[in-house]
Amino acid sequence: LQNIFFLIAVLDGLISAAHATPENKEIVVGFNNVAWPPYLIEETDGKIHGIMIDVMEAIASKHGFSIKITPLPEKRAIRGMARGDIDAYSKAKEWVKNPKAYLWTDPVVDSTDVLIFPKNRPINFETPDDLKGKQIGAILGYRYPLLEPYFANGRIKRDDVKKDSLMLGKLLRGRDDAGIINKLVAFWVIQQNPEFKGQFGFSEKPVGKAGCGFMFTC
Repeated sequence: LQNIFFLIAVLDGLISAAHATPENKEIVVGFNNVAWPPYLIEETDGKIHGIMIDVMEAIASKHGFSIKITPLPEKRAIRGMARGDIDAYSKAKEWVKNPKAYLWTDPVVDSTDVLIFPKNRPINFETPDDLKGKQIGAILGYRYPLLEPYFANGRIKRDDVKKDSLMLGKLLRGRDDAGIINKLVAFWVIQQNPEFKGQFGFSEKPVGKAGCGFMFTC
């Protein structure tokens, strides 16, 4: 709730930068068309919600604006922002090549990546050197700056998977030593899959952390 109040103040200025007008009070928000619960959830009936959507809708409605959600691959969404077809996109500054090209809200929520491992095979993680010689599950296409040099020279072996649930399944079968996962996503996946409950532990030290907010076109 505190973050929402921060965002209301920031969005007062940003809404005027959107193509929404008093006549067309609609903010077009682009989202990656790959679901990322609980940040972004797409139900079987097509309804899209989640932490980021819920916060944006709460703030927009306070100002009399509505939200139109446009699921697009990230690169297409960014191009759409450049053309003015899309007003906002959910991101962290650390994940954008040229963050100064956009206007930013305060972060809505932290995205914290941690190491996850079976409770019966715990791993002490303080520095990347603790993972040397181990095989670590990772989400295909994601980068983890802290560990990238170790992946590049083979000191840590990276095992890519397409979904977080697949990563957890491989951990339970002993195919990886640990995995890198967003902590809120991990809680969601475990809640949705009873076979995972009570099976995993997490590192106290994060692998990476960034504040997720909204970027607006200037």
